[in-house]
Amino acid sequence: MKRIFVCLVVAALIPISGCAGEGSGGAENTQTSASSEWNPNSWTSDIEISPKFTSEEDKLAFRKRWLERNATTMGVANPPDIALVEWMDSPHAADEKQAECMRSKGFSAEVAPQGGILFDPPIPESQQEAFGMAAYECHSMYFLNPEFLANLTEDQLRVQWDYWDEYYIPCLAAHGFTVDTSERPGREAYATTFYSDAEHRWWPNNKGELSFRITPEVMKMCPERPPVTEFYGIN
Repeated sequence: MKRIFVCLVVAALIPISGCAGEGSGGAENTQTSASSEWNPNSWTSDIEISPKFTSEEDKLAFRKRWLERNATTMGVANPPDIALVEWMDSPHAADEKQAECMRSKGFSAEVAPQGGILFDPPIPESQQEAFGMAAYECHSMYFLNPEFLANLTEDQLRVQWDYWDEYYIPCLAAHGFTVDTSERPGREAYATTFYSDAEHRWWPNNKGELSFRITPEVMKMCPERPPVTEFYGIN
């Protein structure tokens, strides 16, 4: 399958599988008993995050830079000027709208449970150019709020570390999934060197293995990202 993934951390793309399978032993029974005890929106941070983009002009300028930078990646040599139709207020909303847009252009796009867009059957070589242009046009028209695409600040990385430590990892454990934290950097090292030291770009997915096993039902109760109000400072 060919996948397009909306990446929340631009400088550290961490692919997320479009497949979900069985959890670890006993996970199904654990999920049933623990499901009512976990609500991700109940988690709050002691750190107040403010939005990075405070005007429409700032958002449009970011969009322009992002499209210029990614046009080549999409295989578009001479990108056209496509008008924005609507800002997408979440990665999932962007996936849904962009998949719908791709389907309207003849491509069998579906949203993966973990995020991103799946194409099955794979895009044949003969359609790669048309596919790239369609992807560029759909991203241009239904562009994700830049708050979700800009590099994270140190405070945002602290919020993320705290959320994983206080909610996400315990939530997964309650549903039968164990995160290996043996190589997790300390909070300050993680926040201050995430973009400068590859060894500190730790992610709580057991080097990608958990991405194949966590079910969509568990993902709803144990989302990988903190609540948007806490993580991005937006409602």
